Amino acid sequence: MDGSINRHQTRGNSIKKETNPTSMFLVQSLKKILHQEPDHPLALPRTRKFAIDFSSPRKILKSVLLIGATLCLVSCTTTIPRQNPTGKVFPNVTGTALDGKKWNFPKDLSNQKVLLLVGYDQDAQFDIDRWLIGMDQKKYQANIFEVPTIKGWVPRLISGTIDEGMRSGIPEELWKLVVTVYRDAEKIINLTGNEDPLNARVIVLDEKGEIAYFYDRGFSVSALNKLGDYFPSSLPKGCL
Repeated sequence: MDGSINRHQTRGNSIKKETNPTSMFLVQSLKKILHQEPDHPLALPRTRKFAIDFSSPRKILKSVLLIGATLCLVSCTTTIPRQNPTGKVFPNVTGTALDGKKWNFPKDLSNQKVLLLVGYDQDAQFDIDRWLIGMDQKKYQANIFEVPTIKGWVPRLISGTIDEGMRSGIPEELWKLVVTVYRDAEKIINLTGNEDPLNARVIVLDEKGEIAYFYDRGFSVSALNKLGDYFPSSLPKGCL
């Protein structure tokens, strides 16, 4: 670890005569952040490891953005208590599917019941996958969208990189069903709350865009069975 930092220091010093004042300011700012004590308000989480390359202004800027994103997530995230939005109209939000299609929820979903699985944290995918598996086993006939909801200006700035990362872990035929919301994320967060972000927000929208059912306590068989009140199953009744 110390050797790695020393190499970065040496490389940073070696480019002083070749970079402009702005580049050198970025270099020094990064080093100050990286070398803070653990209890410093801007200290980076010790569980994360960053490989910083100071060899060019472009790579320096990329490092700044990555560290900025981390700092934003660590220090700027506001926890909104759980809300029960049942009966409310889903707010107008725009998002982009991983296949590039633009969506406006709930406008583009009118005249049909839809299941939205909203995730506020990358690790919420585990809970979302359980719901998807359960829906498949029950053979519920439902239009389902995964809705990663990511708040903040830094995520919007690097949204292309985030979306590309998601594409790498999702089969291409499913890209059209994953709609990421960045700009309007706060609307959804204020609607449902983001307490316990590892739990998916399970939302059933009716034909008018109203929330007919909501659940945010983590996957449960009883809640899965409740979805049968809104979506028919192709299984014989005795098999449900």
